[in-house]
Amino acid sequence: MELRWILMAVFALSGDAAAQQVHKCVESGRTIYQSDPCVTGPAAKSWNAAPEAPNPYQQARLDAIRQELEQRRQIERPTYRYAQSGVRGISISKHRDPDRCESAKAHRASVFNAAGIHRSFELTRRMDDMVFDACK
Repeated sequence: MELRWILMAVFALSGDAAAQQVHKCVESGRTIYQSDPCVTGPAAKSWNAAPEAPNPYQQARLDAIRQELEQRRQIERPTYRYAQSGVRGISISKHRDPDRCESAKAHRASVFNAAGIHRSFELTRRMDDMVFDACK
């Protein structure tokens, strides 16, 4: 916990990244890009590399992903219930994954399409039970 506060203080006190000088050096037929001047002689090319400006689209996308993750964490938190004896326990459902439910429905639809209109009652029952187990 204390490390988190230290890191936050360090990032808060650090300034914006300044542009750096980039040097393109050719040594023994190999091209090397570095921030230090070339050791073997003058640089083939030198320029200032400014950091990219933040992209508002990417920032909005990252914010949406963070918000979705926070909502998932809220859903996946265990619910505490008191048993009749007064002992506190945890009740966690293994079927809270909406992707699993949608995947089971898609699988059932593909099996029904493959079987056509002459599918058996047993196949229909098996597929419906699989979807029920995935979605309950």
